[in-house]
Order: sequence, then structure tokens, then C-alpha cells
Amino acid sequence: MASYEDQSWDRRKYIIESTAAGALLTLEDLQKRFEVGKTAIYNDLKFLRIIGINVRSTRGVVTREATTGDRIIREITFPPEYRDAGVAILSYFARIIDEKCPEAGARVSIAQQGDTVRLHIESAKGHRQTIERTLSDYGKVVTGQLLPSQLLANPAAATDLSNKLEIARLEMRLKEQNFLTYQSQSERRVSELEGHVTALMSLVGSQLTTVQSLSQALTGMAAAERVSPAVARALETVSKLASAEHSAASEAKLKEALLVIKEENAGIFRRMRDSASNLAHSVAGNLATPWVVALISALPK
Repeated sequence: MASYEDQSWDRRKYIIESTAAGALLTLEDLQKRFEVGKTAIYNDLKFLRIIGINVRSTRGVVTREATTGDRIIREITFPPEYRDAGVAILSYFARIIDEKCPEAGARVSIAQQGDTVRLHIESAKGHRQTIERTLSDYGKVVTGQLLPSQLLANPAAATDLSNKLEIARLEMRLKEQNFLTYQSQSERRVSELEGHVTALMSLVGSQLTTVQSLSQALTGMAAAERVSPAVARALETVSKLASAEHSAASEAKLKEALLVIKEENAGIFRRMRDSASNLAHSVAGNLATPWVVALISALPK
């Protein structure tokens, strides 16, 4: 008999596939099909919304928002003195998209709530991976790992990007100077000022370059301790599937790899579930394909 967690995953998979196909899906049908109460179904819908699948119940019918695009979200909480410069850097990504991949037809917007800033990118289906890669490369430019000319082939656009980042640095320096005006040691002021500018660039850049954050977490787990060859191979399989499109074959491979890890190294398996849960319950859920996060999270402990 399937475990409770396996049943949850089967229900969620059925809801995703049925609503995507346009089938009329009622709460009553789901309850009868899976022999569960309304609470279990509501919990499934809540979980799917957490990982970015917009499903809900209206008058007893489960619906899914039709969309021809994908939403990419990044969220950063800034210290107050970083916010203006940070927002300027995030906002400039709209210019990068227009220059780098104008065919994507992406819409970029910024939402602020206090010191928390959200970058929303609405992209047409088929362009998400291109935009994710561009966003990651932009993060590397911000942190200095790439030159603007390595991101943008147009010399004028590369120069504009360099100027924009320098303006952001200047804004940051001016704000910091206001904070440090009354300190007596000028050398200390300069040192602290440059340190804070570097911290801002690192904060923004690191949040934009973590497209493969689940893969990176898995790699870190394997590196942190000695693992058997079987576990190492299984972790590599999971890492490769972390951003893959869903298919029956991919799902079977993922389940097989996860079972190997669970049986041979319970500690790593537990940390994997924690990593997937953290992704699913935050905006970072956009960084891995939802079906992968959902499957890992749904496995029994």
C-alpha cells in the first residue's frame, strides 16, 4: 500500500496534469478518487501554490490560472542604506533583456515592501531558460566575475551597463558618506565605505546567480562528507534533473536516485528534504523545476 506521502504526491500530480489539460476537476471527484477529506485536498492546493502553480478551489471546482508565460521572481531584503542603489541595479535588468534577447517579450517589474524588493519577470514560454541564464550572467557582472562586454556584444550597451553599475556604486558611496560624516578617521571611513559597496554588489549578484541553487546545495552536501560511489552517482543524477522538464522517465530516474540516497545515507537524504522544503516555502522555489521540489518534499522521512 502506498505511503501517505506517496498518495499526496499522486494527488498533486493528478491535479497538475488534469487542470493543465483543461479537465473539469471538482473537490468531490478528488475526494472520491483518492478517498480523502477536503482538508487533504486544500493542503495539496496550498502546497502547489507555494511552489508556483496557481491552483485554487472556486465553488467546489479546482481551477488553474491559464497562462502563456512563466514567472521568474527574485526577492532581496536590503539594509536601508543599500536599498536605493540595489533597486537601481535590479531595475536595469529590463534593459539587459531588451538588449540580450528582445525576442523573449519579457515584462520586468519591481515591487517594494519596506526594505524587501521583489524582481518580477514575466516571460513567454520557451524563453524562461534563456532569461534565467541571462539573469545569472547579469549577477556575475554585478559581482565582478564577468565584464559587461562578456554579457553584451553591443559595445554601446556594454558601456551603458558599466556606467549604470558605477552610478549605483556612487549612490552607495554618497549614502555611506552621510552615515560616516561624523567619524574622525578618514582612512577608516574609506575602508568601511568600500567594504559596504562591495557587500551591496555581492548581495545583489549572489541572489541573481543562484539559478542552480538546488544543484549547488547537493554538490555542497557531497563535498562536505565522504559518500559512497552509489550515493555520489545518485546525487549527480538529482542535480542534473533539478532544472529538467517533467517526463515519466525523468520522474522514474529521480525516484530511483532518491531511494538510493535514502537507503545508503539517511543524513544526506534528510538534508536534501530540508533544502527542497526551504526552496518550496520561499521565492527561491523558482530556482528549481517545481515537480522536482514537490517530489523531494513529498517523500517520507
